[in-house]
This record gives sequence, C-alpha cells and structure tokens, in this order.
Amino acid sequence: NYITMKNILVLGGTGAIGSHFLNKNKKHNLFCLVRKSKKNLLHFKKKNEKIIFFKKNSEIQKLLHKKEFEIIINFATHYSTKDNPEEVSRIVRANILFPSLVLASVNFKKIKKIINFSSIMENKKNKKFYPKNFYASTKYAFKNILKFCETKSKKVKIYSLKLHDTYH
Repeated sequence: NYITMKNILVLGGTGAIGSHFLNKNKKHNLFCLVRKSKKNLLHFKKKNEKIIFFKKNSEIQKLLHKKEFEIIINFATHYSTKDNPEEVSRIVRANILFPSLVLASVNFKKIKKIINFSSIMENKKNKKFYPKNFYASTKYAFKNILKFCETKSKKVKIYSLKLHDTYH
C-alpha cells in the first residue's frame, strides 16, 4: 500500500494537550505555528524543523500562504475565570483572533478537516448555549466562525471536540 503522509497544521502546540500530541504523533508531517518568544523557543529545542515561528499577527498570512495543509488541529486556547480587560484581551486573542487569522491565511482548496478543541463550559445547566464564563463564550464564538468556513469549501469537514475538564 502506498500511504501518503498528511500535512497537518497544529495551533496551540505549546500547551499541555497540543505539545503531547506533537510528541506522540509519528504518522504525519506536523507543522506547528508558534509565536516567537523565549519560552516557546526553549519548548521546541529538539523539534524546530517543523515549527513555523512568527512575531506579529501580520506575518501569519505570508508564512502560510504557500504551504498546503490537509488538516488543521486547533488546540490553541487561553483559559481564565477573570473578566478584567487584560485577561479578556488574552482570551480573545488565543480563542478567536489567532485561529481566525490562520483560517483566513490558508489555502482552503486543500483542507479536508478542521479539528477544533472546544469546552463543555459552553453548555452550563445542559442547555444548548449557556456559557459558564467569558472563556466559554469565546470558544462558542469560534465554533460559529468555523461554520462560516464550511461555506468557503463544501469539502471541509469540521469537528469540534469538547473537553470535559480544563487543563492548565
């Protein structure tokens, strides 16, 4: 059998779940888009051949424009129960802005799947949408942005996996 390795773009590869996924996966070509910082540079010391570093959001489109990915996995998140302006800004940047900029920058003709990690906190009291906090609202908002992406390409399959616990 001839098996081709899929090119997978991973968002949130410095977090607990994303970094574990990167370390364990041997079957596919994984590319991780990472904000360049001293902390992240140390984290990827041994795996830098497949890391796409950026400093400013404006660089994302240029870095991803010519690359062809079949799958995008979004582990990116910032969790906080605080609703102060600084935390709200971090939450929106990680949970909505960053993955949205990536989606606006990739070639949708080649994308077959988008796998997004969501949160059970979107459904407090077992209601369809009753967010527990601001964080949960942003995770839900990004799921709606993914619905928009389905209109860009009918071939894209979108999966949202809800975590039943918050990892730090």
